[in-house]
Amino acid sequence: MKKIGTLLLCCCLAMACATAALADEAEKPEYNENGMPLIPDFTLPSNTGEDVSLSDFLGRQVVLYFWTTWCPSCVRGMPDKQALHDWMLETEFPGVLLAVNLIDGVRETRGSCNAFIERNGFTFPVLYEESGELSEFFGITTIPRTAVIDAEGYLKDYIIGGRSLAEAIAVLETE
Repeated sequence: MKKIGTLLLCCCLAMACATAALADEAEKPEYNENGMPLIPDFTLPSNTGEDVSLSDFLGRQVVLYFWTTWCPSCVRGMPDKQALHDWMLETEFPGVLLAVNLIDGVRETRGSCNAFIERNGFTFPVLYEESGELSEFFGITTIPRTAVIDAEGYLKDYIIGGRSLAEAIAVLETE
């Protein structure tokens, strides 16, 4: 009987903790004190075959780089993205670069993206955006575009066009 009571107590505590965690998440405002929106969680397939979610990186800043292989400006910006990825690893910066490849199935496919990444030796994570929902949320009408999401999940910065390594680091290091 004592074991059943202990088991029930543990279950109740676990449920209370889970409920509190959900309540904390539900209480998060839609906009932060700077008026920046909370970015909804999303999950996209990656070039490594795994699904990657924004929530995987809670507590870290996330740089989303929207691009395609047929966009000359996007391609020119890729070495800076690799340098940013390398900088984050070398300095143990609490952030991640996610290169979001906009797949349309005609001009851009997973195959063309993978071949480009492999041919150029890029090692940062690449996500495939095929549904258009994420790019629609961010209002992507031209590329490249870069969105920086803070460690709390709010939009921190957004730029149309490319961003140099120094500019990206400066944004990441600002509070």
